[in-house]
Amino acid sequence: MIRINQIKLNALETEGSREKERQLLLDAVCRKLRVGPDSIGGLDIIRRSIDARDRDRILFVYAVNVTLKGNASAGPDRAEKTLLKKLRDPNVLPETTRPLQFPKKTAGGDVKRPVIVGSGPCGLFAALSFLEAGIPPLILERGEDADSRIRTTQRFFRSGVLDPESNIQFGEGGAGTFSDGKLNTSIKGNDPYIRYVLEQFCRFGADESILYDSRPHVGSDVLPGIVKRIRLYIEEHGGEYLFNTRLIGLETAAGRLRAVCVFREGREETIPAEYCLLAIGHSARDTYGMLERAGLWMCQKSFALGFRFLHPQLLIDRAQYGEKDLERKRSVLGPAVYKLSYRAESGRGIYSFCMCPGGYVVNSSSEQGMLCINGMSLSGRDSDTANAAIVVSIDPAFYGSEDPLAGVRFQQELEQKAFALKQGAIPYECFSEFSEGCAEPKGLCHTSLNFRGAAVPADLRGLLPEELNRDVIAALRHFGKIIDGYDGEDALMAALEARTSSPVRILRNDRHESNIPGIFPAGEGAGYAGGITSAAVDGIKTALKMIPLII
Repeated sequence: MIRINQIKLNALETEGSREKERQLLLDAVCRKLRVGPDSIGGLDIIRRSIDARDRDRILFVYAVNVTLKGNASAGPDRAEKTLLKKLRDPNVLPETTRPLQFPKKTAGGDVKRPVIVGSGPCGLFAALSFLEAGIPPLILERGEDADSRIRTTQRFFRSGVLDPESNIQFGEGGAGTFSDGKLNTSIKGNDPYIRYVLEQFCRFGADESILYDSRPHVGSDVLPGIVKRIRLYIEEHGGEYLFNTRLIGLETAAGRLRAVCVFREGREETIPAEYCLLAIGHSARDTYGMLERAGLWMCQKSFALGFRFLHPQLLIDRAQYGEKDLERKRSVLGPAVYKLSYRAESGRGIYSFCMCPGGYVVNSSSEQGMLCINGMSLSGRDSDTANAAIVVSIDPAFYGSEDPLAGVRFQQELEQKAFALKQGAIPYECFSEFSEGCAEPKGLCHTSLNFRGAAVPADLRGLLPEELNRDVIAALRHFGKIIDGYDGEDALMAALEARTSSPVRILRNDRHESNIPGIFPAGEGAGYAGGITSAAVDGIKTALKMIPLII
């Protein structure tokens, strides 16, 4: 197989048609390899990104894998080696990536069933990994199944009455189920783990474009169905789910795990477990406390917090694509995205996080008397508003305590203040009101109020320490020089974005095992991932560490 990098097509010439795009790409591959289309046995797009530096000629940039047909005297491998030697092109090279391999349980072998705590992307892909090895796991989830969870969250948006066990953070699929479904990651290279994750999402219902788009996206309307189908597959192959089941304790003997204690159906239960993968997510604050009391080693970790900013999607599209042929560009390229960063005089980094084109701002609270928000988009990304968190990096020294859970308490303190502003409604105001210190903001701007949950104008200036507010204001002024109007009259901000990642790390060794043998912390909640894909990958890697011990 041959890998070809840096193939470029005029994006508008594809007309938004996959058939037209594939034909143009085949023609470009043939020109690159100096062969006819009859010589091509297979063509797979591995990656597609957008180069919009020249707004008058926006490009799709591809990496593709190509298989040649060969001939009577030489098979495909020989034909490819001959061609590579002839071309000597640095962008045409042999494909060396191999599919992810899983060990297999031997027939009849005695296996201890692993317990997975949490059904988010980390727990979900750990479960799939165990099944690949022939080991059916038990998955414990404190929230509801996907269908029930959707009804519960919709009820919360309408009434403001929170279920602290099943909400945007907790339930089947974890927090990622209602946080847009962005699958891009900072993991570098053509990682076989990433490929496996994307292939599984496609297998269970995601659009095939996620396999190659540089910013793959599923959508909060599609994800619940995918995680439900994965669960049904796991159950069909011997795995078991227990919903509405919260981890409340650990039992050990001779220094290692023997059982997990849960609260289920109104009573406490003990479940034997010699191997437990903790995929608890970054919002299971009560679980952090229990684990610390049980003796798991933890430490503080940096995280980031700030506000979610809303702009007209059209403003972002104009800035990225230019005014010429804008509607045509939007139809082919989709709503524009951005990624921004700034280093303040304080030394703190301020950056955009979880940018949601054509999206909504969501009340994602999970504790009574506290308020946090997030962003999401549906698969069509077709609202008229773009939103992204603009967050400030917080170093553990900022917490003012050596307590491993000091960052959690800092988050809770701020979320309590955010809730108190408008009795749990999402508080928002214009950036101009915030920067000028308006005591009675009206939140008037041209941006539509695309919120999920009640939202009310409020003075946000007193939420964060003033030094952080100054950093945010400076960053917005800088971003306004990059995207015209970003800090203008259309800029609306809402509070509070405080759960970008966990402020805690549960320590583990090279085998991914904690100081209590049998317990394997993983994913975002353990402080080893940030986002759906990286959490899924860490779940796979942790399961692979556990499998040899189990079989």
